[in-house]
Amino acid sequence: IQLDLLRRTNEVNVNQLTPIIGGLDTVISDIRRYIMQLRTDNKQVTVKACIDEMVHKLHLSNNLDIQINAPDEFPPFPPATFQGICLIINEAFSNAVRHSEATRIIVSAVITNIDFRIQIQDNGHGFDLRSNSSSGLGLNNMHKRALFYGGKVDVSSVRGEGTTIDINVPIRSY
Repeated sequence: IQLDLLRRTNEVNVNQLTPIIGGLDTVISDIRRYIMQLRTDNKQVTVKACIDEMVHKLHLSNNLDIQINAPDEFPPFPPATFQGICLIINEAFSNAVRHSEATRIIVSAVITNIDFRIQIQDNGHGFDLRSNSSSGLGLNNMHKRALFYGGKVDVSSVRGEGTTIDINVPIRSY
């Protein structure tokens, strides 16, 4: 609707496009998330395979250095639970790709006796957490989904240095 109104005025101001592009990015993110949730094969995959698949599906530029440090072992969760956790990882990773203008992204995962820890770290431009107040749809979804599994998401970011997202999900008896 907003694009149609702009087209009719014949005068396009770049500042008018910013909220429209932001809205389209949100819709695209929602569609990606929805498509990932359609996975019905319920097949268990290793932690490394989950992350590798995400990276492959994003068709990333060769200019982006991606390092994956994850165990090539099955997670201590049922397939449906792990798919939900993979959605959190995917959101954090795709946010780094789309918003950070990073040249390097490091994804690390560790399975301990008590928890599953994932860290997504980028060297992008970072952002001020206070001004964004975690208002982004993706950040809110990550927090809610982690909470659903009894976990948490911690975000730290420094302008000019990048962003680190730590995801921690406890291992329960299933």
